[in-house]
Amino acid sequence: MKKLISIFSLSTLLFGADLKVYYDLDIAISKAKVEEKEVILYVYSTNCPWCKKMDKNTFKNSDVTNALNKNFIFVKLNKDIDDIPEELIPRYVPTTYILDSNQEEIFAMYGYKNANEFLRVLEDFRGDF
Repeated sequence: MKKLISIFSLSTLLFGADLKVYYDLDIAISKAKVEEKEVILYVYSTNCPWCKKMDKNTFKNSDVTNALNKNFIFVKLNKDIDDIPEELIPRYVPTTYILDSNQEEIFAMYGYKNANEFLRVLEDFRGDF
């Protein structure tokens, strides 16, 4: 059993932790207030090829995952089926918003961003990775 735990711990260090994802904006905003963090709201669509590419490449990248888990509360909502506040319903997907803990938009990223591009935006925003 100890070997299994050690292997799991080592793989987490080597490959990064899984991205902690919320699927309810209200819960994420509450968590952001408690943890004094901003919210990353990623809005996608079911049939969007660029959204699928971003899920597969950007959000599976260990550097992106670690930065998001450490510095933000990450929310993922489907434009086609989820309840999204009207002012945050994007015209195009994928759209990634940075929100404050009052659900006010600070910044928006439009379109696909690979891991390096995404990290650069987060670094510019936070400046402390």
